[in-house]
Amino acid sequence: MNQILIIAGIIGILLFLRWLRKQPKNKQVQAILIFAAIVLIIMAATGRLHWLFAIIAAAVAMFQKFAGLLRFLPFLQRIFSGSSTENPSQGTSSSEYSKMTIEEACKVLGIEKDATEEEIIEAHRKLIQKIHPDRGGNDYLATKINQAKDYMLKNLNK
Repeated sequence: MNQILIIAGIIGILLFLRWLRKQPKNKQVQAILIFAAIVLIIMAATGRLHWLFAIIAAAVAMFQKFAGLLRFLPFLQRIFSGSSTENPSQGTSSSEYSKMTIEEACKVLGIEKDATEEEIIEAHRKLIQKIHPDRGGNDYLATKINQAKDYMLKNLNK
């Protein structure tokens, strides 16, 4: 009997999804909300609502754990907007300096092209304190910050 109910439920969901795709956007939202309300009522009537609360609690816990990483989102966008073809496992070598441009190094450090040595070192210090692997940061990002500082200091007088 349970197998028949499961098969009927799956068929019902598939028919609902097929019908839903043919509806306009405003009807789709309304239909999804009604479907969610029906599922909640059925779960409450059968005593299965605890599954939903467990899923919500797990989602909240995961969001709290990773919410702190959102503050690094603008920094990550600046780094990865340049070239994403570099291999993060490579160390700092002179061949990698040729891959980095002044514009990319400035974006990574958040400085202007005509920055002084003190400004470059200060920008590097502030960023590396936030991203250092010993403080839970990322090895790749710390490497990019170090490369950008070295590149800018090497090309300071050119």
